[in-house]
Amino acid sequence: MNKGNVLDLEHFSDTFNQVKSRLKKGSLIVFDKGANTKDNLNLILDAKMDYLTSMKLNSSDDKIIENFDLERAELIDSKKCIYGIKIVELSTIKYFYFSESLQKKQLEAKARTAMRKLQEEKEVQKAVITKKSSQKIQE
Repeated sequence: MNKGNVLDLEHFSDTFNQVKSRLKKGSLIVFDKGANTKDNLNLILDAKMDYLTSMKLNSSDDKIIENFDLERAELIDSKKCIYGIKIVELSTIKYFYFSESLQKKQLEAKARTAMRKLQEEKEVQKAVITKKSSQKIQE
């Protein structure tokens, strides 16, 4: 048993080694990206098992997301307007998804944040101008 504050990437190998003898070859191991390391993936593959995890994104993944092409993507859910692409590599398959409603929500949240910051800056500017004006009157 490990303490709760042990990092996933360290905790995973201990836990996996404790249970792998009870698992069948071909079992699917599902875990979060905190434990997604080459060593942990190799541990699973060496045991002849499969895995499903969230990716740690790199710059090439960022480019795929940035240039996500709805024309090339497959429509996954027409009601929710979710599109996906599947990229098969040597030892992995990557899935990327795009949601119009999620994009809209994220853009709206960013706009609200920008407007709030603009309002804060206007208030600071007004306070500075008011303070300067009162200093001139006192002189």
